[in-house]
Amino acid sequence: MQGSAVTVQRQRLASLNGTAHGSRQHAAAAGGRVRASAAAESKQGNGMAGLTMDATMSEHLDTLLPGQPGYITEEHLSYLSGGPFNRFALALKSGLDNEIDWACARLVAATHLAHEQWSLAQHAPSLLEAVLRVLERSRKELQAVMVKGKSKCQRVCGDVQLMVLGDSGQQMMGARAMERAGLLATVLFNMSQVGDGASLMAQDPRLMIEMTHWMHAFPGDVPGLSTLKAEFLDTLDTVLPFTAQPPFDSATVHKWPVFGSAEAMLLDPLVLVETCLWEELVRLVCESQERRLVVGAMRVMVQSVAWHPQLAREILELPVPRWAMGAAHRFVGEMVNQRLAELVLAPDAELVGVCLELLVNTVRLEAMARALDEELQAWA
Repeated sequence: MQGSAVTVQRQRLASLNGTAHGSRQHAAAAGGRVRASAAAESKQGNGMAGLTMDATMSEHLDTLLPGQPGYITEEHLSYLSGGPFNRFALALKSGLDNEIDWACARLVAATHLAHEQWSLAQHAPSLLEAVLRVLERSRKELQAVMVKGKSKCQRVCGDVQLMVLGDSGQQMMGARAMERAGLLATVLFNMSQVGDGASLMAQDPRLMIEMTHWMHAFPGDVPGLSTLKAEFLDTLDTVLPFTAQPPFDSATVHKWPVFGSAEAMLLDPLVLVETCLWEELVRLVCESQERRLVVGAMRVMVQSVAWHPQLAREILELPVPRWAMGAAHRFVGEMVNQRLAELVLAPDAELVGVCLELLVNTVRLEAMARALDEELQAWA
């Protein structure tokens, strides 16, 4: 079925470009001149009467010839008629509320039912970018609603009905943003489970950046956002093993980076993004009371320790972040170990299993670091 569809598509492409080439040759043989534009013709005083059907057709088809800006390639044709996923991407990029809601509602089922041969690069090349764009928009809308709700003016308003309508509109915008984000979080997880989705998603650092922004913008167990964060953590657990390794000679992380600071500018972009993600993971493990969030954060930590051991070692040796200044521990590693010692006593087999896995990887990390230090000292 796919072979026949490609054949028909190429026939359509050949017919379009072939017609353009034939029309140009016909116009040249007849001694006709292809007009640059109707405006240029009107400046010469010929008016609309001077435009013949052959000349107008030649002018239109002239943009379809090879080398021209509007030439229809096989890639463009497949993008316009490449199936529902391209339609979903166009709907998400349109910026129209009804189109975005339509795409979000149907993408969950479409990605869940995708077959194993489904390819993100082949069947939906711009879908990830479109999803991240809507997620960023939803996050900013939800932040604006929450900030406006906290700083609402308490003065007496002359028109009570107008004030109530305004509050209702803000609540509707926040509920819509939260619903869209929840659906798209499920879409991202479904995409990471099919075909080459995880490996291709790992190549785009904007995915990890956007998920880190969500967890940083809404700290704590915010009602309605726990499921969203859990979906993000499950996606990161799948995608993180495919991410690129930071350079071996990258700058060492000595303190928690702040975007835009001089210290952050010295770090490799991959190191900067993953360090900021680590801060949110430590916060979830040490402060959250939601079981799913704690388990998901520890699983992402296990993946990070296994795949980026040097960076994990540097992060665990950092001082505690600002939000944990009141803690009794000085370093992140001590704070995490204390929390793991509490969680390992919980009557939950899955939670205990993840705790032990993280502890084993941490101990292995220390052994690897100690062996590496001894080897470097021997070489020195």
